[in-house]
Amino acid sequence: FAGAENKYYKELDKPYQCKNGEFEFVEELLLVREMTPEILDKIKEVITVYSKGKININTVDAFTLYALGLNQDFARRIIEFRRGGDGKSGTEDDEIFKTAADIRKMGSLFTEEATQLNSLISKGLFSVSSDTFRVNSTGRSQEEEDSYQRTITCVFRRQKEKPPKILYWREE
Repeated sequence: FAGAENKYYKELDKPYQCKNGEFEFVEELLLVREMTPEILDKIKEVITVYSKGKININTVDAFTLYALGLNQDFARRIIEFRRGGDGKSGTEDDEIFKTAADIRKMGSLFTEEATQLNSLISKGLFSVSSDTFRVNSTGRSQEEEDSYQRTITCVFRRQKEKPPKILYWREE
């Protein structure tokens, strides 16, 4: 199927056919009109092309909540609530939302915040669990004569009753 944008891509110095399909890796976004390496560098740590479009409210960062339209104070309060009484992530007292609607139980919300939250929930943007994960692992050699560093990035999807499926693997 040839979309209207094909004309633009075919007239570039290095022309190519518009894919009109799902992205296979984040760097592929550089093939999209007006995407630049500078823009991608700013967003690549908070975006994915591998999920089903839902954001895990139990792991999302404040920046992403803000980008979705929540005000900064509300996004910060969600993160603080999840950290529990000790204010630290990854400890026994952390709060976990069992449903996206549980965000409303954090305490009183301002009318604007409730409106923003209800809009995101009604669009089905939130989930409370994840099946797709990214792992970044860096190893360094400590030998004086030949020191070097290698980084592996892997994205995998958890599957029921099957081994995880590797979606992306890159070694640098």
